[in-house]
Amino acid sequence: PYREDNTNLLLEGLLGPIIYEINYSTLIDEGFLVRPTIHLIKIPQTMQFDAEPYATIYKKAIIENELRNKAIAKAVHGITSTGRSCLVLVSKVTHGKELLKYLPFAKLSYSKSKDRQSLWHQLRVKQIKCLITTLGDEGVDIPSLDATVIAAGGESAIKVFQRMRCMTPYQGKTAAIVVDFLDPYKYLKGHSKKRAKLYRSEASFRITLKDAK
Repeated sequence: PYREDNTNLLLEGLLGPIIYEINYSTLIDEGFLVRPTIHLIKIPQTMQFDAEPYATIYKKAIIENELRNKAIAKAVHGITSTGRSCLVLVSKVTHGKELLKYLPFAKLSYSKSKDRQSLWHQLRVKQIKCLITTLGDEGVDIPSLDATVIAAGGESAIKVFQRMRCMTPYQGKTAAIVVDFLDPYKYLKGHSKKRAKLYRSEASFRITLKDAK
């Protein structure tokens, strides 16, 4: 019942105390999840922000950041070129549309997409190799998925692990790939550090760190 909005006491009052806890590393070691390799890619600082609000910084440093979007596309090409399937998570439809400029073979799924059910099915059976979506934070089960690219940033501890949809075991799957990006800008830098700390808190996660090129 861990939450970040301080409703823990209410949940315990309704449901009772926690009776058992288990972490991701234990589930991996016991074979219930596939061990992931987390690739953390450092984005260089090419802009300067002073008193701009968060929404402006997010738009310029994430949604419209050509260097960052090219790094995302490079990661996706590296995954799909080996026949693996990939889910790219964004928080804004506009970001998904920007990424399509660099990933013309990908598909975009969001709440108003008329073909979203068909697209998710195609991803499950690997008829398409890359799906960009705003809908992957929770309630998604795709055992065949090989990789998740977290393009959206964010700081929610709950979402960090909910987004790792590629860890579900599947026939022939021996590894899972997660790609995340470390941003150097106001607000975003703190969010990146928080996500990196959460990844490193799991002993069974493999982690690599490299610069975007």
